[in-house]
Amino acid sequence: MERPQPPAESLRAELEPEGIAVSVVYPPDTDTPQYAEEAPLRPEATRRIAAGARIMSADAVAAAILRGVARGSFVIAPGWEMSALALLHSGIAPLLYRFWMRPLITRLHGAAPEDRIMRRST
Repeated sequence: MERPQPPAESLRAELEPEGIAVSVVYPPDTDTPQYAEEAPLRPEATRRIAAGARIMSADAVAAAILRGVARGSFVIAPGWEMSALALLHSGIAPLLYRFWMRPLITRLHGAAPEDRIMRRST
């Protein structure tokens, strides 16, 4: 699995001697009232990026989280899409961004976010 950000690792190391386990959860889109309200408001780039992933039921996500906690898993990624992404993220994230997300964002907004930031600062 991908290594979570240092704050989670630090918290895990600090609390482990106290017998407290820490898990990092990467939930997928989950069929909840919040998702129903949020989905129509998503930017076009977010809609396109999320279009291929399935929406999991809240019960399925909760069950996966409970299983992960019971096993003492540090990283919990419900569903095969999130599991694959968590596992491969460090290796494929730069490629996904460069060859899929950045061109999509550029087509929709005329420039990638870092290009707009650089233009503002110069």
